[in-house]
Amino acid sequence: SMTELKKKRMLSPDVGLILITAALVVFGWLVLYSASALVADSRFGDQYYFLKRQILWSALGSVALLVAMRIPLRWVQGSARPLLLMAMGMLVLVLVMGHEVGGAKRWLRVGGFGLQPSEIAKVALILALADYLDRKQSRLGRFMGGYVPPLLVTGVVLGLIALERDLGTPLLIGCVAMGMIFLAGARPVHLAVTALG
Repeated sequence: SMTELKKKRMLSPDVGLILITAALVVFGWLVLYSASALVADSRFGDQYYFLKRQILWSALGSVALLVAMRIPLRWVQGSARPLLLMAMGMLVLVLVMGHEVGGAKRWLRVGGFGLQPSEIAKVALILALADYLDRKQSRLGRFMGGYVPPLLVTGVVLGLIALERDLGTPLLIGCVAMGMIFLAGARPVHLAVTALG
């Protein structure tokens, strides 16, 4: 039936995307080993020290991917905006009472546990943008009614992170956000004006 077909499509992974991601991960291993083998050998007596750690984190990431694939999409969409509001609150909190490392105030300390709100904000903003663009795609051609709202939210998040004296993360998130808005169907003239700004 049509319902079963839709359900099967939702549960089946995008094989092409997974293969591309896997290829990038393996390429990352090769680059890491090439760059770190001599340092690892002289410092730890094992030229594969950093490579082993990276492979372990990749394995843990793969487990997280499998878990995430089982989460129903409606749950993700439903939690996107609350997660973004929580992340923005944490970004404000880190400016008030954050822990400074290397001249940048990016960490929240809770007991002996350290948390970097900008990493949570990165995921939260992408999920919230995806939810908005999915719901409002037909309005995206309008400047004030469709294009500006996600731009303003993105700008606030990027501004809060930039106040932590972190410019790399806002640049990365900004590029991803603009790419998402472009792919969702925003008008090129609006994107051009934003880029000039």
